[in-house]
Amino acid sequence: MTTSTSVLSAWQLLRNREITYQQALENLIDKRGILNLKLLDKEVAYRFFREFPEPKDLPPVIPLLLWRNCDYLAFPVEISNEDFTKMSDSTFSEIKIISIAEKSYSAWYHREKINPKSFGNRIIRTYSKKPGFYRKSLFSTVNV
Repeated sequence: MTTSTSVLSAWQLLRNREITYQQALENLIDKRGILNLKLLDKEVAYRFFREFPEPKDLPPVIPLLLWRNCDYLAFPVEISNEDFTKMSDSTFSEIKIISIAEKSYSAWYHREKINPKSFGNRIIRTYSKKPGFYRKSLFSTVNV
């Protein structure tokens, strides 16, 4: 007899009030910016990406959490003020930016690309760095 245990995502634990949003972020991303892919929630990604008819126009982004009308988004690169405003206006929510390691984005990218049932495989593209980027890290305010 085989038993399988499913791991609840950080967002599910947060919604069940088993952890705080700070604990959810700490569980998702370590101090080096390495993302725990197993704790991401597909529903969070779906809710974020459905607001963008042309997701290829977004910078490389991984939705982490949606909590109290705030999207917590992970980026491996700096984003422009224009992209920041576009995301906030499209989602009608506050946006918090969290820096992650490029290898974490790459691992997520490959996971989404390989899994045809994954929502993210439709939105992945490369992003070139441009001058005039907006960058804000929650690591300064959240002890991750």
